Amino acid sequence: MVSIEEQVGKLLEQVRFFRRSNEYTEAWMRLREAYDLCPSDSDDLLGRLHAMEGQLYRDDGQLQKATILYQKALTHFQSEKRSLKQAHTLRHLAEMEDELGHVDIAQNYLEQCQSIYAGLPQTSPMDLANFYRVYALFLEKNQATEPKAHALWVQARDIYSEYGIEEGVKECDDHLNS
Repeated sequence: MVSIEEQVGKLLEQVRFFRRSNEYTEAWMRLREAYDLCPSDSDDLLGRLHAMEGQLYRDDGQLQKATILYQKALTHFQSEKRSLKQAHTLRHLAEMEDELGHVDIAQNYLEQCQSIYAGLPQTSPMDLANFYRVYALFLEKNQATEPKAHALWVQARDIYSEYGIEEGVKECDDHLNS
């Protein structure tokens, strides 16, 4: 017997697959199926579903709707103290709030995200590199803190280089050499 968590997890994998394939109709159908299966008391599953729905809206350029869904996801992930899911969600919220022109809110989300990552020994290097990248972009765009942005680009570049992520290395080099 396959558990509800496994069924929803498989449907979310399908949503990600269809999203990467730009087959959004199929992605939305799988997401609806996952919502239909999800128990109303499952904070983890509901958080994951809201985050995925937010990502689909974000892909479609609907940042207001996406932000609301990511905030709902964050609320569900709050039951876990200082989790990677919280940090990941905060990073996405920061990007969207910055795009919407809400600089102070974005800054707050980035600081919360940094605090969580700093306190979690199991943070993956790629999560850190992606966070450094987002924070450096934010600083370059909104503040005159060149040394801090530069240091973040260097840290991100080191990780991308170590893991052979050429696109990431190139982006970091472009910012470091500009």
